[in-house]
Amino acid sequence: MKNGTETLETYTTLMTMNGAAHAYAAALSTGIINTIVEEPRTAHDIVRICGTVEHATVLLLDALCAMNVLVKDGERYGPAPILGMLNGQQRMLGNDHWAHLPAFLHTGKLARHAGDAGMAAQEQELSSAALEWLMAPVAQEVAALIGIGARMRECAILDIGSGAAVWSITCAKLDTAAHVTAVDWPAMLVAATEAARAAGVSDRFTAMPGNYETIEFGVSTYDLAIAANIIHRETPETCRSLFSRVLAALKPGGTLAIIDVFSGQEAGELTRAISALELALHAGHGGYKRSEDVIHCLGECGFVEAAYKPVRLPPYTMGAVLAARPA
Repeated sequence: MKNGTETLETYTTLMTMNGAAHAYAAALSTGIINTIVEEPRTAHDIVRICGTVEHATVLLLDALCAMNVLVKDGERYGPAPILGMLNGQQRMLGNDHWAHLPAFLHTGKLARHAGDAGMAAQEQELSSAALEWLMAPVAQEVAALIGIGARMRECAILDIGSGAAVWSITCAKLDTAAHVTAVDWPAMLVAATEAARAAGVSDRFTAMPGNYETIEFGVSTYDLAIAANIIHRETPETCRSLFSRVLAALKPGGTLAIIDVFSGQEAGELTRAISALELALHAGHGGYKRSEDVIHCLGECGFVEAAYKPVRLPPYTMGAVLAARPA
């Protein structure tokens, strides 16, 4: 009976996810989403502007409300908070590269992705903003695991491949004497600098533009180094190179926090598996690592006390490997 129930649940989930995806796509292609983002409107106004049929449109609008894409206030439909994060190409939910999946399976040819040099700076900033919103609760939990504001105070923090710097800025807010140095490409540091200003830590924030694989970090300079959402882009060889350089940049007893997608949380396995497929679509190397392999590599590079800590918060895929430079 249990197997039958699980099969029925799987069937229902697949059908619902597919229907929801088509409903969202139809709302985009008919202009309904953009019309509502402009300002909350009644169903009658939406039908008039978009040229759709009222009965079908109301059913679609109610489905979008059930999906938490829209909210209804009286007779008006307005955008839910998620639409504030889904700007530009983000609003298409990655359709441009998912459409490439059949070709990828047949040829192995990669899709264009957010890290390509040709991607507009604005799109990179929007992608970073969405990641910041998604990862803010996880960043709070990781900061607690590290001991920021408790056993670790007045930290010099190196944020490697910072993006919008959600991880290091969270630490700086908890440790009011911390100073952050964020390393990333110039377009990404625009978002990080703005995030630091918005968080009130811009006087303790330094942007260091450049390629984290080659830029000089310094020697015995930092109490904490953060490598968040970058090692899945690296090969074992480039991981070893990066870890060795970070070891030299940390003060004796300093901590490296590697934050990334790791397996092991049942609630997040579907998200992790789909994310791994998406990563393969636009990355010719790397891939999500096993925490035990990362710990072994850190030991080879001279780190001690390496341990994995899962973060049991949505999206239930994230974890942190913490390791120390010998004192």
